[in-house]
Amino acid sequence: MIHASLPKIGRKLLLLVAAPMACGAEASHAANAYYGANVGAQNFMTANWVDNANAPVAVPGSGDLPYINSVNGVTDYPYIDSAVAVQRFLIGELTASQGGLELRSGANLTTSATGAHYVGARGTGLLRILPGSTLNINGSLQVGWGDATGRGTGTVTQTGGAYNGTSASTGVTLGVSAVSGSFVTPSNGTYNLSGGTMDFGGPLVVGLAGVGAFNMSGGSVTTSNYIQVGRTGTGTFVQTAGAVTAVRAAGDAMVIGALAGANGSYSISGGSLSITSLDGIGGVVNGAATGDATALFKVIGSSPTINFNNNFVQNANATLAFDIGAGISPIAVTTNATLNGALGIKFTTTPSVGQQFTLMNYGGTLTGTFASFDDIVDSPAGVNSVKLTLDYGAGAGSAIKVTVASLVAPAVPGDFNADGSVNALDLAAWKTNVPIAAGATVAQGDADADADVDGVDFLIWQRNFTGSGIAAVPEPASLLLASIVGLAFISRRR
Repeated sequence: MIHASLPKIGRKLLLLVAAPMACGAEASHAANAYYGANVGAQNFMTANWVDNANAPVAVPGSGDLPYINSVNGVTDYPYIDSAVAVQRFLIGELTASQGGLELRSGANLTTSATGAHYVGARGTGLLRILPGSTLNINGSLQVGWGDATGRGTGTVTQTGGAYNGTSASTGVTLGVSAVSGSFVTPSNGTYNLSGGTMDFGGPLVVGLAGVGAFNMSGGSVTTSNYIQVGRTGTGTFVQTAGAVTAVRAAGDAMVIGALAGANGSYSISGGSLSITSLDGIGGVVNGAATGDATALFKVIGSSPTINFNNNFVQNANATLAFDIGAGISPIAVTTNATLNGALGIKFTTTPSVGQQFTLMNYGGTLTGTFASFDDIVDSPAGVNSVKLTLDYGAGAGSAIKVTVASLVAPAVPGDFNADGSVNALDLAAWKTNVPIAAGATVAQGDADADADVDGVDFLIWQRNFTGSGIAAVPEPASLLLASIVGLAFISRRR
């Protein structure tokens, strides 16, 4: 059992980092029950429970505190498929222990204590929430907790069902480490959400002194508080689908890389992200205002919908990045935007000269500019193959846009597929596309970045050929075509 607790360090943070306790002050009468070792995956309501002396006890009830520390936490843990009430639960709370709990269809697990519930506290813990199940948490859920004596690893996998935080909920924290002790290997907490709903009143913190990861491929997350990705630890949030909604009464509703020492990253390639601060002052902050934290917010492609329903602030230690394909989803900022830090752009589809992409729409004023912007970026045509211009807009209610100014010749002229070699594959690209009079890309065979494909591009390929064997020799028809196009090109230039 764990009997230690941390001193108070602030009302909100106390509940986030408090150590696991055998008995909370709010329920000192509670009995501790331990899931029996080597009993296999059996129903929670089966009498497989023992006390600290390994003597059989009754199935845990509403005033009890179950500990699940099976010898083999991968397979030997209980499941719930009916209504169950307990005070709190601790899964994998001993160093080197493994424990798990599965909520199956029909399960309705309700907790009564306002303290913390643990999945992987100094040990390894697993919680599965399956379709048709419900988890009602009256308190916080901490996934992956550790201190100087043990580093926990916790994983919650939700494929359906409902996670409900009560009005007294203090939210969900992934990757929690105590504020003292030396951490060579930090605690790790992961939440995998592919279906179902998460609705809680407290904050979602991914990476509180430990390492946290939220992987979202479906379902929905709703909180009436804030989202922090990287508080003082390392946090990553990857959203490929589903809906994330945070509505906070006052203050910033989302922060990436919040405090000194943090490393936070949020990437979105699908679904929706809606962040609202009701006081009209807060909003979304990318990067800490001071300290050595790092932060990244990345938009991938044109599928997601992103609404920041107040202000957006990017500080000096942060990066706003866009991976642009056929298009890109712009960030909608309803009021003011403040910029600093870096802007990073990469193309996953080779663009055309003159194409324009909107990165952000802002309804209020724009303050500052990006301190760092590399205007020659990568694309399938090669490294540093696209040159951009950046436009911040004019006046209130405008937009930040980039325009493709030109396509840059590859680092190795004639390397049309950007694989580092000039060979028969590049010749095949030239043969497929010749002739193109205007608007050509490097990938189509434009070796000299003049936006056409002609005999001159073939001659550049030939001069830089790095392959071997007969692949270097074009077919006679290609040689003739190259000569004709080349002569026509030379004649036109004269």
